[in-house]
Parts: sequence; C-alpha cells; structure tokens
Amino acid sequence: MNTIEERLHDALAAVGEIVRPEDVPSLEPSPRRGFAVSRFAAVAIAASLAVVMVATIVVLRPDHSGSGNRPGFVGPAKETQIADVAIFLCNRKSSNLACGKSEATAKQLSSLKKELMGMPQVRTFWYESKDEAYQRFKQRFASQPGFLSSTKEGDISSSFRVDLARQGDFRKVVERLIGRPGVDRIVDLRRGQ
Repeated sequence: MNTIEERLHDALAAVGEIVRPEDVPSLEPSPRRGFAVSRFAAVAIAASLAVVMVATIVVLRPDHSGSGNRPGFVGPAKETQIADVAIFLCNRKSSNLACGKSEATAKQLSSLKKELMGMPQVRTFWYESKDEAYQRFKQRFASQPGFLSSTKEGDISSSFRVDLARQGDFRKVVERLIGRPGVDRIVDLRRGQ
C-alpha cells in the first residue's frame, strides 16, 4: 500500500506529463474585468469621501443653539470653577525666553481666545487676570505669611483656564498651543505639573 505522499507524487507526475505550460491560461485579468473592478473602486472611493465629508461637516459645524456642545468662553472665573489646564501668558518676569520679558499683547490674547474656541478638545475656558490670580493666591496661601510676603502683585501671570472635553486631551492642547506668541507655559492642573 502506498502512503499519501507517494500517491500525491505519482498523481502530480502524471498530470505533469499530460498538461503543458502553454495549456494553462495566464493569470492576468482581462481588460473588460479590469475596467469593471476599477469602476467599482472609483465608486467606492467616491462614496467613502462623501461619508467623510458629511461627517466632518456635522462634527465641525458651529453650534449656535446655546447647548454648550462647542467650546466657549465663559467669562470671569467663579469660585466653583475648577480647570483642568492653565495656559499661563507671558509677563515681564517670565523665564521663557520666547516671551522676551514682555507682557502678552491684546492681539495675542484675542488670537489665543479664537484658537481655544475652535478646539474640539476644549469644553469651556475662561480668562483669569493678574489681579484675580493674585487674589486667589492670597486666599490659598493665607496661612503661610512668609510665602505671601515673597510674592508681589504682578508676579503671577494672567492665564486662560481650560476645562477639557475628555481627560486624554491635554497633550493635544499642548501640541497646538505651546510656542504660540503670548504663551509662557501650559500646566496640567489635574496632575500638578
């Protein structure tokens, strides 16, 4: 009795004697079939692009309904507001060389505000002036008079305080805003960095 391998070898040898290479048709697709495939591919790509465009329009369209689905400027900080991120602005005492020992300009503030309003990673944000920041600092460190006496009004920068849409969005905010004119540094307040 022959083993399976021996029988397979004999069958292939017999076929090899009967079938010649010129008897086997080429594996290239016919021009007619190629046209049908390329037409199908073009339609599929067009449909995919249409879906992506509609989805982009729906996601990025401005929300004028007041529902709060888009990032927005919410005005002065309130006692109960807790930010995820602080975007500290340049001031005369900034150690960041890009600040050039000068204050962030009104034009830079306006540009940053527009940028924040257009970022899907931002749920809400508000501006905290130097004076508001200093008052909050005094309240927070009231029990440490030595620390309070070493910090003067104007030492603490103004900032934009940001509430993130999702917890993992901090890196995207930093990548988009770091190095922009008027930005001294960006701090993740959830981690105290």
